[in-house]
Amino acid sequence: MPGARAPLRVEEDLPYLATRPPPLVMRDCRSPRRVPSSPPALTPRDLKRLNIIAERKKPSPPLPSEGGSVHSERYRGDLSAQAMSSKGVALVTGAAQGIGRGVALRLAEDGFDVAINDIPDKSAELDTLVEEIQQKQRKSSKHLADVSQEESVKEMVVEVVKAHGGLDVMVANAGIAGPWTSLVGGTPPLHRSISAEQWDKVMAVNARGTFLCYKHAGLQMIAQGRGGRIIGASSYAGKMAVALQSVYSTSKFAIRGLTQAAALEFGPHGITVNAVAPGMIVTPMLTEALKEAAEQAETLLEKMKSASPLNKLGTPEDIAGLVSFLASKESQFITGSHV
Repeated sequence: MPGARAPLRVEEDLPYLATRPPPLVMRDCRSPRRVPSSPPALTPRDLKRLNIIAERKKPSPPLPSEGGSVHSERYRGDLSAQAMSSKGVALVTGAAQGIGRGVALRLAEDGFDVAINDIPDKSAELDTLVEEIQQKQRKSSKHLADVSQEESVKEMVVEVVKAHGGLDVMVANAGIAGPWTSLVGGTPPLHRSISAEQWDKVMAVNARGTFLCYKHAGLQMIAQGRGGRIIGASSYAGKMAVALQSVYSTSKFAIRGLTQAAALEFGPHGITVNAVAPGMIVTPMLTEALKEAAEQAETLLEKMKSASPLNKLGTPEDIAGLVSFLASKESQFITGSHV
């Protein structure tokens, strides 16, 4: 018949049907079986897929014995081997007490060699901390420096690299509390107004010091070419200002903006930049700050507790756990955050 289509030939017109499994043949209602047949020959595409699967199942190469960083291949190997080697080098400023001390110990537990910093008056406390870190089978060194002075920060980073061979994690933790004062004065007992000298002192350590640590750690990490982690110490006061703490609040807001700007600039180099923003943490700095509040201390302490949904104050270990995550390879897609 004119225009009629020729019958389909399975092998030529519908080749995929030629290789499908044969139909079921029911021997009885309970025992289905397939008609025996020879399996279809493997196509070049099938062979390619099998080769890919075989490549994926090959065991990972052994870990290198030399040091590495948070971005190196060493993390893909055996966990027991990782425990024997260093994850990299971390530098923690303001490490003599409080949150800085807790962070240094936690990073050592995580497998980092830890360099620690504080001012000369805290030298003895740093010596004790170095010994504790070394007891955890990690290398450590102390570096006395005022983070508000650029030459001191620059020299500190150079010393850390010389002592440990590089820098992979910078925790710019150093900071001081602001005085409990009003901008213009008020009723007793908190009737004082903040002076320009008090303002400059807090901003120099908290804001300028963090800026210098970010700057010189960033320069070193970029030169190394293996990425890194930079972590700043902001505060809940960097999200919502606190009355009678105008300069402290301002300094912590500054760290928040600095962290976001640095994240944008350092990102192309594989460096993440984040800041922690703790609530009220039981530290020597908090104790000293409450002493300044005199008879208002108990009232302020209760207000601090009630401001937390958990109705309690935190500990340095709580913040150290967060820093531990931000310093790890698992945080590689987080940057510019204020947590």
